[in-house]
Amino acid sequence: MTTIPTEIIFDTEFTQPVLYLNAQILTVFQETLLALRQRIDLMGIEEAQEKLAQYPHLAKIPRQIQQAVGLTIPSKSEGSKKIIHTLTSLNDIIRVCSLLDP
Repeated sequence: MTTIPTEIIFDTEFTQPVLYLNAQILTVFQETLLALRQRIDLMGIEEAQEKLAQYPHLAKIPRQIQQAVGLTIPSKSEGSKKIIHTLTSLNDIIRVCSLLDP
């Protein structure tokens, strides 16, 4: 599912899955979000949404990026649902980046 390298460690002390993102990955994604915001500001929200029209699940992301709402990247996600949400968000950012500024 994920486009970022993922290391899986099994530990009997954990009662639920935990995803850790190191500082380097967080920095790269924060810089990517800033670059996407600049790109969206330059092209305009309408053009950005038009380029993403074939991917309805990405439709809200340009406005979220522009407004910096709902796109925080946690360094630690605990539990399957939160991990899935984090990895989906990272994948969506990469997809938007490749569609708006390949």
